[in-house]
Amino acid sequence: MVCQDLPDYTRKVIIEYTGGFVGLEELATRLGFIAPFNLQGNLVMMEDFETEATEWYLTPGGGLSTVTRQTRHKWSGNWAIELFTDDVGGAVSQVARAVHYPGDLKYGLFGRFMWDDAIQDVILGCTVFTGTRQIEVWVQYIGAINALNIWDSTGGYVPIDAAFDLHNALLTWYPLLLVFDTATEMWVSLRIGGYSIDLSTYALDAVGLVASPYIWIVASNGAYLGTGHTSYVDDIVLTKNVP
Repeated sequence: MVCQDLPDYTRKVIIEYTGGFVGLEELATRLGFIAPFNLQGNLVMMEDFETEATEWYLTPGGGLSTVTRQTRHKWSGNWAIELFTDDVGGAVSQVARAVHYPGDLKYGLFGRFMWDDAIQDVILGCTVFTGTRQIEVWVQYIGAINALNIWDSTGGYVPIDAAFDLHNALLTWYPLLLVFDTATEMWVSLRIGGYSIDLSTYALDAVGLVASPYIWIVASNGAYLGTGHTSYVDDIVLTKNVP
């Protein structure tokens, strides 16, 4: 038997590093990650619409409304979704898909919308079916009247900012990030454009419902008071275990 030991006057040292890897967020962004570096957590789903939108439901409703995958306006890659809503009362155009539900955790739902001064009503959010509960998570921006709303435990939209002006004459891409916790059934925060809003005092709308667990993600464009418009959506991402 041959015994091997450390050289004389030395000893084994174990080093543990717990400080994180500074800079990897920006590196991932520069390498083409489709969400901003502040979208933390473990990736559940991401979509930049670069391939056929076969997992997505493209649903127009009202008049000549259309939902199409197009290449004229996009944030990343060569493709995004155009949501055209006709001038018809109650008209809406939306893109949606179902993903599995990883459990009661803190989530981040991200998407990019493009709009201009013609903006009427855009919504990003999801319905979460946990297996025993149904939870509603929605953010609505009615650009026609500069109203920013969230859906909370009252069972409807409540105003967060009744004078929220985020549009100009030129088409501009705006990032939206919703952070919410299905374990505590509470909102956490909202980031829209360059604004960050604390929502930690708002409870989510949750009701008992026995159903197969999944998350139904929706980005939509609606006619406000019968006036439609066209917006664009790209780069929808869902993460879990958000810090």
